[in-house]
Amino acid sequence: MTNVNDLLAEVEEGIEMAEPTEPKKKKTAKKKPAKRKGPDKASKANGGEPTPVEVKEGADSGGGKDGPEKGIDKPAARAADIIEQGVTKMAPEAPKLIFQLLPIVTAEIGAIRKEQQNSHQKYRYRGIDDALNQISPVLCKHGICTEVQVLDHVVASLEGGSKVIYHATLSLQVRFFAPDGSSVLSRAAGEGLSHADDKATAKAMSGAMKYALYFGLMIPVDRDELADPDKEAAESEAVTTAKRLIQQADTKQRVKELVKRVQESAAFTDEQKAALTFQAETKSSELK
Repeated sequence: MTNVNDLLAEVEEGIEMAEPTEPKKKKTAKKKPAKRKGPDKASKANGGEPTPVEVKEGADSGGGKDGPEKGIDKPAARAADIIEQGVTKMAPEAPKLIFQLLPIVTAEIGAIRKEQQNSHQKYRYRGIDDALNQISPVLCKHGICTEVQVLDHVVASLEGGSKVIYHATLSLQVRFFAPDGSSVLSRAAGEGLSHADDKATAKAMSGAMKYALYFGLMIPVDRDELADPDKEAAESEAVTTAKRLIQQADTKQRVKELVKRVQESAAFTDEQKAALTFQAETKSSELK
């Protein structure tokens, strides 16, 4: 039979083997501080100053090798990446205000009647004053301003009997500006005849400005005046005959005689004489 004491000894030995044992700590020797030596060769060559330490790229600067760098704003870096990649989205351009206002202006101005009358040729017409008086208030109401620029201006003098006739041609442009800075252009030309060069230029300027406003804003004519009987009577029979004779002239001498007869006749107004003289000068230049 087994001894009881021997069984108890075996049980105690099994319990000791099942319990975890703490690892024994190794004793490490303490490092002694290194003694300071004199300056090395590189520091001696540098006048005794310590040699600067070279930092290689990719070295850890506090955030780890792959961590974010200090001092860089993440949103700013993200925005820079978007711009570089070309994926920024531009806001759609707003429609230009001038194209929204002009139809409203034209509708509010309405038709402009022929209030002026030519005293010599007995016909009605729309003058520059009619245009400015009716158009300007509507432009001001919607904050539209204009800029006028003369593009070309030529004055020629024509010999008409004992008097000199001036013929002015002029072209200009009118730019309409909306409050947002958008604009559109309207261009027109005009001409004028007068015995004074300044009046000829003024007539040409008024005509060009009038039509630049009428055509630029598409101002309609009153429907009651579309069939204007005065327009057919604008030229007298004498003017029609003189134009036909000048056009049929085959020599410069014949043209010169016709001009003299026109200037001495009382059947023509000064404007008619100037117009016929200009036609005669043009015809004479075409003849040999």
